[in-house]
Amino acid sequence: MEIEIKAKVKDLKDIRRKLIKFGAKSIRKVHQIDTYYSLYKRPLSKRKGGIVRVRHNKNMKQTLFEFDWAKNAVAAYEIEVEVDSLENIQAILKKMKARKEVVVDKKREYFKKGILEIVLDDIRGLGKFVEIEIQGQDSKRNRQKIINFYKHLG
Repeated sequence: MEIEIKAKVKDLKDIRRKLIKFGAKSIRKVHQIDTYYSLYKRPLSKRKGGIVRVRHNKNMKQTLFEFDWAKNAVAAYEIEVEVDSLENIQAILKKMKARKEVVVDKKREYFKKGILEIVLDDIRGLGKFVEIEIQGQDSKRNRQKIINFYKHLG
């Protein structure tokens, strides 16, 4: 299970400096194109439950097919598989009559600090964001770790 918070920020450079100062290690940088699909008659914006996403990591030449469903406001279950071909998964979704809802183009930088994964996002048309997450149980303790680190970043 993934527990995370996301927040819009003004300056990724300042956050990056603080992460390095706090001992977080830069893991990788990627350029991702996320395409969200609805498999149901109702659009994603008007429904709760599962979300289908195709994530194409352009600089890594990797494509992932994901199904996510929210447990609550901060925790979600996620099933993710790597697929051989972006074109093939798009063709399958088209045959299933899946409706393309939104495309998100983002440049991401991943950091690791203990059990925390921190991601700095620059999302075309939306702005700059920081995401802090833990893979594990949705517990008060894990939520507090994320909140404390976010507060520590300022």
